[in-house]
Amino acid sequence: MAQTAEGLRADLAPAYREVTRPVLIMRGAESKLVSAAALEKTHDLRPDLPIVVVPGADHYVNETNPDVTIGAIRNFIDG
Repeated sequence: MAQTAEGLRADLAPAYREVTRPVLIMRGAESKLVSAAALEKTHDLRPDLPIVVVPGADHYVNETNPDVTIGAIRNFIDG
């Protein structure tokens, strides 16, 4: 787990700049792996990428809140 957490601290800015396809970013508001500050940095870097924050959810939003996840993806696809 420590190696995973350390790997997540890598600077992802270059990768985000290179994204050319539509991307939906989802974060559980209680995530201990992706901080609110990290999400804000991502938004500052790529304000064109839509963000959904799920209140009360941890990092694994798709597992703990599948209905919210499906709804967000449908809204994203339907535009």
